[in-house]
Amino acid sequence: TLKQKIVPLLKALKQYQQMGQQWKAEKAALTQQLQSLEAKHEQLQEALSVGADREQQLVDQLQAKTAETLTLQATLDALQTAQSALEQTAQALSDEKQTLQTQLSTLETQQADLAPLTALLEGDAATALSEAEVQMALVEETLAEMATNPTPDLSPAEQDLLRDFEAGRLPLAEGEDPQPMASVTPLPVSNNGSALPYSA
Repeated sequence: TLKQKIVPLLKALKQYQQMGQQWKAEKAALTQQLQSLEAKHEQLQEALSVGADREQQLVDQLQAKTAETLTLQATLDALQTAQSALEQTAQALSDEKQTLQTQLSTLETQQADLAPLTALLEGDAATALSEAEVQMALVEETLAEMATNPTPDLSPAEQDLLRDFEAGRLPLAEGEDPQPMASVTPLPVSNNGSALPYSA
């Protein structure tokens, strides 16, 4: 009958309605989940953005630290080089000081050895030495004069006459022929350079 045919249709329709309501409920739940996921996604995006900013800050800080480290390393290298130069200079100064100390010790020893002589040169000894130097200078001057002029007590004319006589040339009177002398004995000369009387 018609009623028998309608009852299954009504049951099916009711089931479809229940399924529709269930689908709407599931759709609403899924919509809420989707909205929740979108909110979480936005939060994650913001967190990622903050993380990226923080990462960039860390990168910048790392680069700054790296540059600072390089600068400090260069400064350290310069300081080590300067320290090495200072150590070499200090060693050179130490060696020079040791050399000067050795020289000073040698000079002090020499001074101690010369102390007795220095004492002799003081006072009367120094005066006697000065007088001896004056006498020596006079002797040297006299010897130099004798080397250039052995007869300083004679006049120039007398010295010329003596040289002519020693050379065998005697002055002649008028009308006499020059006669060479076979042998002429030079006039003896005293220690002070003056001519002594000649004796045949």
